[in-house]
Amino acid sequence: MSTEHQFDFVEDEKDYDIERQGSYGRFFTSNSFPIEYILTTLRPEQLEEYLTFAKDVRPEQIDFDLLMQRDIDEDRVRNEIAPYLDPRSSEADGVPSGSSRALFFPPLLVAIAPVEGKKMGRYYEDETCEISADKTRAFRKWGRNLFKITYQVSKSANSPIIETYDSNGEKFSFPARASQVIFEGWKSKGNSPGVRLIVIDGQHRLKALQEVYKRRDGLIDDLLVPICLLYAPKSQHRLESEGVLTIPEVFRQLFVDVNSTAETVGGHFNILLKDNNIGSLICRQFCSSLLEMGDGRQKLAVVEWNTKKFKESTNIVRKYSTTSIGIIEKALRENLKKGAHELEYWLNLNSVQDALYPIEHEKGSFECPVVDWDTFNSRQRKVLAEQVNKYAVPLLYDIYFRATAFASMFEEFQKKLKQLEVKCGDTQKGINVYTPAYEQILDYMQIPIDKSRDNKEALSVVRELGEQVSLAMDETGLKIIQYALYQRGVFALWFDLLKIGNIFNVQPALINDILVAVLDEAHSHELRNVFDYKHSYMQHAVFRADNIITIDETRKALKSLLGSFLGLEKTLKIIAGIIRDKGINEKDFLGRLKTYGDQCPADFFKSYEKGYIRDFKKTYTLDEALSASQKDRLAQAEAKQKQHKKEYREKIRAREDVSTEFDNLLDTYVASAVAKASESFKTTLGLALDIIPGSGTDEFDEYEDPVE
Repeated sequence: MSTEHQFDFVEDEKDYDIERQGSYGRFFTSNSFPIEYILTTLRPEQLEEYLTFAKDVRPEQIDFDLLMQRDIDEDRVRNEIAPYLDPRSSEADGVPSGSSRALFFPPLLVAIAPVEGKKMGRYYEDETCEISADKTRAFRKWGRNLFKITYQVSKSANSPIIETYDSNGEKFSFPARASQVIFEGWKSKGNSPGVRLIVIDGQHRLKALQEVYKRRDGLIDDLLVPICLLYAPKSQHRLESEGVLTIPEVFRQLFVDVNSTAETVGGHFNILLKDNNIGSLICRQFCSSLLEMGDGRQKLAVVEWNTKKFKESTNIVRKYSTTSIGIIEKALRENLKKGAHELEYWLNLNSVQDALYPIEHEKGSFECPVVDWDTFNSRQRKVLAEQVNKYAVPLLYDIYFRATAFASMFEEFQKKLKQLEVKCGDTQKGINVYTPAYEQILDYMQIPIDKSRDNKEALSVVRELGEQVSLAMDETGLKIIQYALYQRGVFALWFDLLKIGNIFNVQPALINDILVAVLDEAHSHELRNVFDYKHSYMQHAVFRADNIITIDETRKALKSLLGSFLGLEKTLKIIAGIIRDKGINEKDFLGRLKTYGDQCPADFFKSYEKGYIRDFKKTYTLDEALSASQKDRLAQAEAKQKQHKKEYREKIRAREDVSTEFDNLLDTYVASAVAKASESFKTTLGLALDIIPGSGTDEFDEYEDPVE
């Protein structure tokens, strides 16, 4: 008889109400945070009992560290995934049915997470391990009865070594068989602490399985659903002081990684979930900071953070929104990604050098990288988060809730939302129409898109509120602020001011104040008409008719237009008051701002010239202001130039022999257009200086942004 003890899976007294058997494994490299897993299965009737959707553990107040799962796309479940499980539903499409068709779902990735109520804990309770008296089993527990894993102790030299802690908190290790283990957990119920098995990847598959099983037609009764239970053994309280990743951070990273090659995760969720660049960190901290304010839910409601479609994530989708985290992240990235010096100055990283680069690590080593836009480790991330809260979050708040134009839009939104809130008490439509609309706007409780009359009407109410806010902005001459390119232009101006401030050692907070002063002057009642698309100078540079031109040159033009207000004496007087007695060389600093402001109109008209040339070349044949003979002459000169350029590329004509007649004619029309537009520009802004733009006939690159 063998002396080796059999592994008894039912011997222990049950202190847990979740139990699964499975195969143990682990996944980590020498440079990564360790993840351990158990491969197991669940029957269809167990799915709802055992598994939890990530959205179901969000606390009542939105927590951005727990946004690790896309909202369920009901249409995708109903029209794509559920039919995949039922071959009969595809017969009409000519797809083989019955036993001739093979089906398989990859394992659902399920996080073992500590939960109390709807709040996910940051760390597991401390781990302890006991070895059985006969040395054949190891009982690894987290907390008194949070969860437990039972292993078979191995005698093989090739077995995985498990590092753990004894009851005194001392480290020890044991070799484990990489075969079956027992997982046991105490499920969190109500507000009591425990674990939840949270699906971090595969939620649409899970929803489809649940929906098909509820039909009770026996289609999937014999199915065993593959499940991969994941846990981060080092994410426990005793190691918190070592800067280990929290449980939400671990599973947030895993969610982003596993979805990076799958269907694109909504752009906003990628920004909130990723923490590998400072822009994402800033957006998360900004959104989180809003929620801490008294009217935080309303403020967050006008910041788009949950757009599902990737292509829409860098624009404003809802007409009542003031901005989008996609716009903010993109604007910060295009200015700061290559501006390491300005980033260090803005976040005052010199003041936290010891925390970023501890003496025990060599600066620039793997353990202690030099902090950059997208280079920092988890320990440095915590230091950066504090600096972001001090310096970056105030900038965003100042722009979107303090600057007069954006503040007036938020006030308009609050007024319309209050009117909707009153309607929620309506005896006929309050519960089924107005309340769902109110909750979608304020709390992101999505109204189902279906054929229900009430839901259709509720969605119409949401759209109408957006239309009302947008109309109010249009009537007050502030429509321009809702364009993504305008907001990116604001950040480009801020970055230029930051560079000037760095030269004069100006506190970054004062740069925020200066930016707000410029925005307030630009959108004052007297001057907000400056941005009207009907002005001749706004055409070609910013607008084409009443449509914004969605290329990067438009962002540059809007930055220059805003910067032009720094050339006005009134603006400079306001700034002088802001910097007075702040230890700044006021005269030289104001002089530098004035020089910058005086240059901006010329820079604006460089963009205007480029746009005019681009549009003229495309449309001169249809221009009613040109006579037939003028059009013919232009067409002949253009055709001649194109032929000469072709011959030059074929090396049968010298460069100096290429015809310039078309360019010369073009310069004549450009000069006339610029003269008229610049006169309008000077009159509207009240400028005294002549505007002398550089040549706009140089080659330039343009690229299309997503349509606004």
